[in-house]
Parts: sequence; C-alpha cells; structure tokens
Amino acid sequence: MNAATDKPRADSKLKTLPEERQADIAEHARDHTLAETIEWLSAHGIKLASSTLSEFLSWYHMKSQLIHNHSAVQAVLENLTEQNPTITPEQLNEAGSRFFTALALEKKDPRAWYLAQQIACRKAEIQLEFQKYSDQVQARKEAIQRQLDAAKSAGGLSPETIEKIEHELNLF
Repeated sequence: MNAATDKPRADSKLKTLPEERQADIAEHARDHTLAETIEWLSAHGIKLASSTLSEFLSWYHMKSQLIHNHSAVQAVLENLTEQNPTITPEQLNEAGSRFFTALALEKKDPRAWYLAQQIACRKAEIQLEFQKYSDQVQARKEAIQRQLDAAKSAGGLSPETIEKIEHELNLF
C-alpha cells in the first residue's frame, strides 16, 4: 500500500479491522512498546511481526493526520469564504495548496512537500493540456470557416449544404 488513503489489501490483518479496533490498537501502542503490543495482540488472536505492526501504526497515524489536516483546511477555506464571499474556486484551491505546503515545511516532511509540489505541477500540466486542446479546436474551427468562406465565394456549395455543415459543426 502506497498511501494512507489507498484501500488496504484484503489480506491485511490490521488495516481491514473495524475503525474502533484500529483505534484501540493505536491507543495501546501509544503507551506500550512494539513487543508489548504484539504480545497483547497475540493474546487477542492476532499474530504478526513487529514490522507489520510498525507499518500499520505508521499508516494509521498518517491516515489520522490526513483526516485532521482535511478538517483544518475545510475550516480555513470556510473562514476565507466568510471573509471574502467573492473569492474564486481557484483562489480557494491556491490557499489550500499553500496550507499543505506550509504544513509540510513546518513538520519538516520532505515527502509531503514533494507531494504538494507534484500536485501543483500536475495541475499546471492539465491546464496546459486543456489550453492546447482549446487552441487546437479553435484553429480547426477557423480552418473550417475559411474553407466554408472559400466555398461560398466560389459558389461550390449550395446555401442549404453550407447551412447544414455550419449547423453540424456548431459554428453558428
């Protein structure tokens, strides 16, 4: 599993447990060593290696942190919207991105910072691809219009045929 939000594998002993049980395990591990927690789980019928428990605890804490961060971002965004009702979705998105980048820097978490930067880059790539597509569509419409204009002036197409082409291409 690569991220805290990915769906756990079906054979995962701890990640497929109910939320309450996962919380119990994380709570117990907070006050006990890995070895003590493994022994405690074994007494409850769950046998696993310390690496499995360690990975679960890391995953669980990251998942909890993401939920907490999401709530914090929602509160910040709601506050921004209340302060400035005319704020655009792009401005709200930018504020959220800045929040997560600042959080990553504050916690000295290079992975979170890297992911925030990757998201920003991917968003820019998507916007660029959309702009390229829009430009291509516009260029194609202009080329078709030039051909239609040339055909009209040369008398090569009947007005009904031209109207049908324009209608089908949504030119007018």
